[in-house]
Amino acid sequence: RGFNGNRLRPQSATPLFPLNPLSAPDQADIDRRMRNLETPTNASKRPDSHNCCALVSCIVFPPLGIFALIHSLLTYRSWDSGRYGDAHDHSRQAYTFAWWSIAIFIAFLIYHFFIRDGGLWDFNFFD
Repeated sequence: RGFNGNRLRPQSATPLFPLNPLSAPDQADIDRRMRNLETPTNASKRPDSHNCCALVSCIVFPPLGIFALIHSLLTYRSWDSGRYGDAHDHSRQAYTFAWWSIAIFIAFLIYHFFIRDGGLWDFNFFD
């Protein structure tokens, strides 16, 4: 993650804003710093497609895992066809679908083992 939490911006050595808040940066300084930021319009590296996470989510909860897998594959297709903004969007959507499906699977496991019918807490050894 970058210095401001945005995953599309690389961490740079020079801060985006001046260290002294009383001194305003000139336009050349702003232009120089903006060229170093990576956005979907000037992307230089392929975004992560989250293939492994999408595959795991497809196994544990297929209704959302299929969407994660589709968006994961569309990340490569969009990048190769030159639609860099779409590639970043598909990467983000694959990540979101994958982790929601894993979260639903974990919630199901918690319900199944700990809540339903007493779960693991209902020990009747001496009955």
